[in-house]
Amino acid sequence: MIHLAAGMVILVLTHVFCLAVMTERKYSIRKTALIYAVFSVLFIGLTLAVFALFGSGSPNTAFTSFSSTILMAFFMFILTSADAFCKKLFLFISYSNLFCIFFCIAILVCNALFPGLSETGTLYARNLVRTLLYLFAMLVYLKFLRPYVRAVPGTKKRTWYSISLVSTLFLAIFTSFVILLYAGYEREGKEIFLFAAVVLLYCSVLWVIFGTIRYMSDENKMELIGKNAEYLQGQLALAKENELAAKTELWAFKWGVCRLVAQPSHAPKYAFRKPSRSPRFTARI
Repeated sequence: MIHLAAGMVILVLTHVFCLAVMTERKYSIRKTALIYAVFSVLFIGLTLAVFALFGSGSPNTAFTSFSSTILMAFFMFILTSADAFCKKLFLFISYSNLFCIFFCIAILVCNALFPGLSETGTLYARNLVRTLLYLFAMLVYLKFLRPYVRAVPGTKKRTWYSISLVSTLFLAIFTSFVILLYAGYEREGKEIFLFAAVVLLYCSVLWVIFGTIRYMSDENKMELIGKNAEYLQGQLALAKENELAAKTELWAFKWGVCRLVAQPSHAPKYAFRKPSRSPRFTARI
């Protein structure tokens, strides 16, 4: 049980890292870390309880632990992400499909390369292979896909729900493969080829889906460019109107100054008069 708990710790840390990469954070770092911590404790506790109840290697164990933990992760992702619901739904379903694919690939690779490993060694080997696949997938997502996903707004709900529906159909198929391979039915060989065919088909669909996302991103950029052009045209028209008004006011001011200058000057009401000589002074002379 200790080794199982250690494996679950590695798995839940991988989940937290990948979901954090795909999340547009809604809350503060402290609150988000607290939510992730609660999710991790519930994830490990529930998984250990399911293994203790149904035992290891049972289809009931795989189905119950997978369905319960994926529901917890879904609500946690919806709670902590600031994206629109339709966008969050597609991202989480795509991540769940990747989990199922990597889970099955880890089982097939370890059974093919390390057939003689003990149960504990198989547990750690599968976790190692799955973690390496996760890291590679997240690096590809961060470098090539995340800029386009972030650029597309959640207002195009019809498109997001359409591609989410397609991904949900694949999730149902991959869940059945997880249950079958975990229970040990991969030795028959037929499921392996069917799984490989479905994975190739899903990769083709993902190529089309991300091409659609890229097209939506370019369309959104063109809409922003159009809005900016309309805004600049409005500002230019407003500047022209202000320039015309300023010219009109300047012309009115000049005309008023010219009228003031052209008006004739009037003499003052009380003019200065020279003092006249007194008659008495004139007579004496």
